[in-house]
Amino acid sequence: QDMSVRNTLPLSDITGLAIDSKNSLWVIQKGQILHYGLDGQILPGRIGNVAKATAISIDKNDVMLICDNGPDQQVLSYTLSSKPQLNQRYGVQGGLRAGTPGKMAANKFFALRGAGLDAAGNLYVGMCFGPNPNSPVLIRSLNPQQQLRWELSKYAWVTAFCFDPLSDGTVVYGPESIFSYEPDQEPGKGWQAEAITLDAVRYPDDPRIMGKDACSTELRHLQGKRLLYTMGQTGGGYDLYAFEPAPSQIAHHVASLKGDGFAWNVDAEGDIWRGQTPDQNIWHYAFAAWSDAGIPRFKSPVKYPVPELFTRVTRAHYDSSSDSLYIGGYTANKGKKSWGLIGAVVARYDHWKCGKAQFRWAANMPEDGHGLPPKAFDIAGDYLFTIAVFPTAGKDAVVTIFRLDNGAKVGNISPGAAVGNQSGWVDMIHAVHALRRKNGQYLIMVEEDARGKNIVYQWTPA
Repeated sequence: QDMSVRNTLPLSDITGLAIDSKNSLWVIQKGQILHYGLDGQILPGRIGNVAKATAISIDKNDVMLICDNGPDQQVLSYTLSSKPQLNQRYGVQGGLRAGTPGKMAANKFFALRGAGLDAAGNLYVGMCFGPNPNSPVLIRSLNPQQQLRWELSKYAWVTAFCFDPLSDGTVVYGPESIFSYEPDQEPGKGWQAEAITLDAVRYPDDPRIMGKDACSTELRHLQGKRLLYTMGQTGGGYDLYAFEPAPSQIAHHVASLKGDGFAWNVDAEGDIWRGQTPDQNIWHYAFAAWSDAGIPRFKSPVKYPVPELFTRVTRAHYDSSSDSLYIGGYTANKGKKSWGLIGAVVARYDHWKCGKAQFRWAANMPEDGHGLPPKAFDIAGDYLFTIAVFPTAGKDAVVTIFRLDNGAKVGNISPGAAVGNQSGWVDMIHAVHALRRKNGQYLIMVEEDARGKNIVYQWTPA
């Protein structure tokens, strides 16, 4: 076999193809499953009642599986003949919409991309929302009784998760996923995917479907409702997602607040802060209320002058508990080295909103092995946490800890043996999220792109 072309069939608009035992072709063509001979002639066997066929496969017994990615979200089994007969449905009708919307279960399919059967009748199903690598990707295997045998999954790549601030660190949100987390479990064992928040059937224009899920996330509870904020790798403002009424776990896109720059942040009250603005001020958009249609409304921005220390602001992180603004950026003596970083200096200013801003301290930021300042920082409890882009002195993705009261450096954390002492580069504007638990322990969650995950460090100050 020299793999040379032996025949070409003039078929167009084909989005799926399988070959049966008689060496004839079954194809998905313009939403239908059609039957062709190798000479290109149409044969009997049309299947036209599938809402949205995305993939087909045929086993050795000429049983065809069709992924129906329409409202039913099921895998359909047909016995092939001149009049194919539906003989079985795999998965609960409605997929993620069944039962509690969004709550995951072995027989609740979504974003169907492929399915097949082995000789023992075990089913294998592949699920992924879009053509990009950022979307959740799952492969499940179910036995003939449709019970879960195993599952492989990927939920993060160029993605920064966040903690639910009301959960004491036991609930984590991604752009389209919700996880439970038990910090007391050994590394890698304490997490479980609980829900998918994206319904591509009901909300086909959701930005997360087609590539806008490479982002960092923030979750706030505002007037009894959840609001998810997402921002892409290169900044530019937030997409906002409101959740359907409980118990649904589905969120849908309701608004955006956009603009150039990397210096965007959400404070504990759900307000949005922007540090790079057209008039070179720092803008504060206060959350106002929910509209009757369930859309979050923000007030017109209050504008604050940039402190004289800074020639360029690249981060603006407000702490409502102390009325303090933490500004990252560059100064006359410490200039810009690359794009998207927090800057060479972070400074704290008190009485930011309730009086004249008062300078508290300024700290020079650490540089990684490429001489670059950190990519992101977050504050929690009594500390500020930064995360490096490139390795530092042979250690990947170093987290550096500073005191909030005086800006003094406390120490460093880097990947340990549980992850092979390795991490990839850090890309996201908000690549680190920190939380102080009720027991005094700190959880520091960091984006990790090389191996498609987020790393959580647990730290209890001495």
